[in-house]
Amino acid sequence: MCEIAVHFIPDSGSAVWKCQLLVLKGETMVNWIVSRRMLCLSVSAVMLGCGLSLGAVDVVAEPYLLDTGLISRSISFENPTGAPGEGGKAASRLGATRKGAPSMSLKAGQEVQLCDIDGPGTIRHIWMTTRRDPLNLRSLVLRAWWDGQEHPSIESPIGDFMGFAHGKVMPYHSAVHSLGQNAGMNIWLPMPFTKRAKVTLTNEGEKDVPLYYQIDYTIADKHPKDVGRLHVLFRRENPTTIKKDLVMLPQRKSKGRFMGALIGIRNLTPRQWWGEGEIKIFMDGDKEFPTICGTGSEDYVGLSYGMQQTPYLYNGCSLNENSFVSMYRWHLPDPILWRKECRITIQQIAWKNGLAETQDDWSCATFWYEPVPSAALPEMPDVTLRTVNIWPEKSGVVKLFNGKDLTGWETSGDAKWGVENGFLVGTQGQDNAPGDLFTKETYKDFVATLTYRTEWPCNSGLWFRYQSPKQAYQADVLEYKKPVAWSGTLYCPGKMFLAINEDKTIVNRDDWNTIIVRAKGDHLQVWLNGRKTADVHDDTTDSGKIGFQIHPGAQFGPMKIVVRELTLRPL
Repeated sequence: MCEIAVHFIPDSGSAVWKCQLLVLKGETMVNWIVSRRMLCLSVSAVMLGCGLSLGAVDVVAEPYLLDTGLISRSISFENPTGAPGEGGKAASRLGATRKGAPSMSLKAGQEVQLCDIDGPGTIRHIWMTTRRDPLNLRSLVLRAWWDGQEHPSIESPIGDFMGFAHGKVMPYHSAVHSLGQNAGMNIWLPMPFTKRAKVTLTNEGEKDVPLYYQIDYTIADKHPKDVGRLHVLFRRENPTTIKKDLVMLPQRKSKGRFMGALIGIRNLTPRQWWGEGEIKIFMDGDKEFPTICGTGSEDYVGLSYGMQQTPYLYNGCSLNENSFVSMYRWHLPDPILWRKECRITIQQIAWKNGLAETQDDWSCATFWYEPVPSAALPEMPDVTLRTVNIWPEKSGVVKLFNGKDLTGWETSGDAKWGVENGFLVGTQGQDNAPGDLFTKETYKDFVATLTYRTEWPCNSGLWFRYQSPKQAYQADVLEYKKPVAWSGTLYCPGKMFLAINEDKTIVNRDDWNTIIVRAKGDHLQVWLNGRKTADVHDDTTDSGKIGFQIHPGAQFGPMKIVVRELTLRPL
């Protein structure tokens, strides 16, 4: 038999009483603070064996409690409203109620509403499956709105939301996610709401895909008005910027709890260890220095001395292959809470005969709780930025530069081209002579991704749809004075600049940069380091070669462009 002793202790330092409730057997103590002005204190305790249940129902730890007041519901295509007695009515060729509506074909560009639930309630579990290729899993976007807010509190590619980066399905489970071999995706974090929960899924890809899902939830939950609502933010920098730490959580201006993150890294220097960077959690007045500071990237996810493909309950790594890493950390037993504000960053530091600044391709899906109303999330990278350079399985991506030699390329002019230490290098020829390097193949509709750096002064660029010196486009690498134009500008011979990048701050002048070109029909788009610099329609040419230019002139010498990678995905 357990005994309870209740002691009321006046606190002279504040207008409160401390109530200590001591369970003598098991030596468990719980403290409450109650107002001194209260005339009475009602303590409700349910004693089961030597356990103590207080406050909200814990449906996991106390599965034997039956009179909880909660009402169970579930939504799928078989019961899209979750209404009682309304499931499984659709007919199949086997007849009525025989698996008539388990799924749908989600068309390219289509948005489907997964649920719209009146509260109070809690989404307890979401299961989903679709085509398992990486392009699809980074193209589908899940969004969730809580309690009537106009902007979503969750906005993430479905794969990252469900616990894996780069779109690469690797079966594993943690305290938050479980993932099957054929992309059976599950998330178990509770998602409370007081008035309304709306969740959608949008196919931002180019192909129709199958979709199955189920949302399990309860209603009649007793939530306080300021209960934390789940927020999820997806970010990607490809590449990151030297000495500019990746921001996992931009400044939030309310109380909250950081639950953890799913982090993806693509190591752009495979022979170099990338993970010496520290996580920094700035909270409640921190300025230059954080309250919580880690000791290394692999240390943050509970591993050590490099990365090992070892998934655990609250921490670990589910993918560590071919320079791709997917790792995670969940702060469930070790909560990180803030009262007024929080900002979270992680450094990009390598080991190269000692600590060294580095640039790699990083992404993260950050999970936290905060009340609503809450500030809008930053803009999420669009589908092109999300899907370049991900796990190459089933993507159709072609490596135009093989990292070894100039196989598949041909030169024009007197510029010098070669391969040095795995990089494609172009320089002016004798007496600052110009030249070009072109693919032997021609391409029509595609997404091309170039990672490069230069030695200035420089006037170069990525030719695409090149047919002749008068019929071509170029994503420029330059510093132009009249008019002012920076790298990322879109050039067309005879028409000069079709679109000008006027923002030099997005150029990594002395470090690695990524240019992405998307050409489909007459629609041409260019991004530089994650920022769109051109979005135009032009019909000068609809197909042609890919190439590089070395411009003539002593004012650009000794010009040098260095290419780390160039890939192309046909559309």
